[in-house]
Order: sequence, then structure tokens, then C-alpha cells
Amino acid sequence: MKPLAVSMGDPAGIGLELAARVWAHKQDAPPFFLVGDPNAFARATARLGLPTAQLNVVDDAARVTTGDALCVLRTPLAMDETPGAPDPVNADATIAAISRGVDAARAGRASGLVTLPIAKAVLHTADFGFPGHTEFIAHLTKDDAFAG
Repeated sequence: MKPLAVSMGDPAGIGLELAARVWAHKQDAPPFFLVGDPNAFARATARLGLPTAQLNVVDDAARVTTGDALCVLRTPLAMDETPGAPDPVNADATIAAISRGVDAARAGRASGLVTLPIAKAVLHTADFGFPGHTEFIAHLTKDDAFAG
């Protein structure tokens, strides 16, 4: 089974903490890799007091692996997040994480995409152009054949 791609969501929100908790209990979860900023994930893990996760950071979805280390498809933030304070400066990274997760699934590197929570108002300040990530994903995949 191919792993799920998990986009980081808004780095100032709860998404990275959710991913950290799931990774900490990975024996109960399907295999996945994170599409996001590895340093932000590490900070979320530390905030929760969870053991430091071993990370395998890659820049290309073709290099995604599964195993004892969490594979992170690097999508860097513009600046460190402040928990609870979404910042438009990181909107592009949030959008890129979704897009890169879609690309990984379309390329057959992931069995699907899980999107963690986003801050829609913040994305709209970056001229996102979609009501939310569902519509964005629909736009990215509009020309794909449905295997149905």
C-alpha cells in the first residue's frame, strides 16, 4: 500500500500537532508522509512533549520512503510559525503543501491526500482565489480522468 500524503495545513494551527500525535502512535495509523516544513513539525512535536521524531527529509516525491523515520516532503515556511496566530507570510507554504501533496498522489507516489486544517482567511490575503482547499484540489485535478 502506498502511503498517504498529509499536507501540513496552516503551520500556526493544530494540523502539525495532529500529525505529530498520529506519528507518535504510528502503529495505529496507515503509512503516511508529511508535506510541509520539517522544522515546524519538530517544533510541534516539542510543544506537545512528544519524543523527537526521526525525520527523512526529501525535496522530491520520487524519494518518499516509509519506515521508522517520518518522511517529510520539504515545503519550507517563509518564517517560523507562532502557534495560534496564522500569518499571511506563510500562506504560500500552506498552498504549496496542498499542491505538492496533490502532485504526489497524481504521480502515484501517494495513495491519497489528507489535508490538515487551513486558515482560509489567511489564504485569501494571499490571493488564493478559492473558497477553501476542496475547491483548490478540484481545480488542480479538473482534467484528470476519474478511475471510478
